[in-house]
Amino acid sequence: MADLSRNFSVVEFRCSCCGKAEIKGRLVHMLQRLRDTLGQPIHVNSGYRCLAHDMEVNSGPSSRQHTKGLAADIWADNIDLQDLARVAWKLGFKGVIAKYPMHVHVDMREGSRYMQGVNPKLVKERKKMAGFFNVKSKTFWGGIAGIATGIGLIIAGSVEQGAAIIWAGIMALSGRHAIAKLEKKG
Repeated sequence: MADLSRNFSVVEFRCSCCGKAEIKGRLVHMLQRLRDTLGQPIHVNSGYRCLAHDMEVNSGPSSRQHTKGLAADIWADNIDLQDLARVAWKLGFKGVIAKYPMHVHVDMREGSRYMQGVNPKLVKERKKMAGFFNVKSKTFWGGIAGIATGIGLIIAGSVEQGAAIIWAGIMALSGRHAIAKLEKKG
């Protein structure tokens, strides 16, 4: 699956709007260096963005590094965002923006280097959320599937049953397994 480098695939960088993935090799090279330095996978939230999607995501002024294939929003398991940003900066990323609660923006922009620091409250919030949503667990994906099924039932007209299944999905995500309780009531 890794077709851009040893550990990165073009699929990870596709625009969620149009599916294009025009990624520059120097960005992938630096991400691979970062992954090798950390010794663990780097997760890409967002890589390439078409102009329409980038304008939707960024309401303010932007250097549009994602539209140039020079940027990625990333995170890594068990590494807080401030530490991830510091390592990325030390490795030589040209742009590092670490003000978001769930990722660090890294890029290989032209010109001078730019870094914007981390708000310590956001790092703590991400840690809380990471503990709450363990995306590797079956419970997490079961909860997501329950919510999706419930929405489908509501759309199909079974509002009461759909709402109950959505509630069970939410409880599964929060660690409270309401599915067993629902089965006993049913």
